[in-house]
Amino acid sequence: MSSNYLETVLLLITSKEINNGEFYNFINQFQNMKYNGLKLCIIINNSNYDEDIFNQKLKLIDIFSLIDIKILNIKKEDDVYNINRPEPNSQIPELGLISGPNIMFFYGIKYCYKYKSVLLLESDCILKVDCFEKIKKYVLSLSDYVISGSRYVGNIVGNRNIHENINNHLNGVAIYNTTSNDLKYLIEKTEYYIKYNVRFNKMYHLPYDVSLSLVLQHNHLNDQEFIYHRRILSKFINNTFIINCSPANDKDITFEQINEIYPNHVILHKKS
Repeated sequence: MSSNYLETVLLLITSKEINNGEFYNFINQFQNMKYNGLKLCIIINNSNYDEDIFNQKLKLIDIFSLIDIKILNIKKEDDVYNINRPEPNSQIPELGLISGPNIMFFYGIKYCYKYKSVLLLESDCILKVDCFEKIKKYVLSLSDYVISGSRYVGNIVGNRNIHENINNHLNGVAIYNTTSNDLKYLIEKTEYYIKYNVRFNKMYHLPYDVSLSLVLQHNHLNDQEFIYHRRILSKFINNTFIINCSPANDKDITFEQINEIYPNHVILHKKS
């Protein structure tokens, strides 16, 4: 039995998600849930939203022991999420053209080092009413892990080589062992890996979750580091409590099929 336990839910959101109502639709899911004793840590990218309405909505949340809010005002030139090819001579942020989400992730995880394990969620997640109780029990059952999450399970078609990284990595919506020195090492290594490859190899579209796996597979200084990286990878645990799929975009899969194939899932990350 692990001495670790789930302590915190880490929610990464932007002011855009607050202003367009997506965040409020997400927290409406808490209304039918019972008190769980967890902390809720909300990292918000920039403060361009109505704070009075935001605070009124938060007062209605009564299932957490504490709500911890941090505002992260990412510089405009770094606050980008561009999955298309860059224009010639355009300025590339040091964390690439997915710099905004990458910065939010690295900041959020490092901030949560003060907590035990954290469950990272985004506002496009659909939660079942017992999700936190199920995840808490699951974490207690883990003897040792670094990250536990879900690989993409949608219906990928076309060139399989293009989607190899999508198939193999754990999506960012996952459980992170924030007490683990292996995770802290991995976070620092991954942040450097992205910056290096953006600068020297023109790999401008490296998201943090894909990079967490790539850095362990392809970035070894010597045999000893290769062995260490392989051991960290062995602590990447795939689970079916969290499902990473997009029913709205995957033509051949529906919510009903997800419930049939994964009847015990409690979180669906639908990647809107």
